[in-house]
Amino acid sequence: MDKEQFKKIVHSVMKENGFRRKGSSWYKSTDECIVLLNLQHSLYSSLYYINLACMPQKFAHGELYPKEPCCYVRTRIPKQGINGENYHEITDLETDINDNERESGIIHILKDYCLPTLDKLGSIKGINQFYSEKPYLNDIQRNILAVINEFHPDNEQ
Repeated sequence: MDKEQFKKIVHSVMKENGFRRKGSSWYKSTDECIVLLNLQHSLYSSLYYINLACMPQKFAHGELYPKEPCCYVRTRIPKQGINGENYHEITDLETDINDNERESGIIHILKDYCLPTLDKLGSIKGINQFYSEKPYLNDIQRNILAVINEFHPDNEQ
């Protein structure tokens, strides 16, 4: 599978779920946040990292398509999937997987991991839930969460 086929599969699933493409990212706005999925090509191999991010609307200042590195909440899909599958093996276009298996693996990653995570990141309450599931937060992430909560109209925590 080449990179264009890979991106077509991602585009199809993301479009079907209400996302709009701009470059190598897919965006969706909610009342509270802009969420995005970004494909990042490795500098050292044919591996694609799948980055997930969100920008609370309060901090977007009218920007419809914030760049992934500028988003307040950022994460990357893990190497190991929920059921033990190797996500990096699926998203590395050099691994020895036939195209049909790779396509179904990509769809599985998007539908079973990425879309539920992005759905969660679409609200301040969901961002808090997302962070509560990550016991290894660093101080920067804790500070970002505090700022987001401070400026949320309901001050939900």
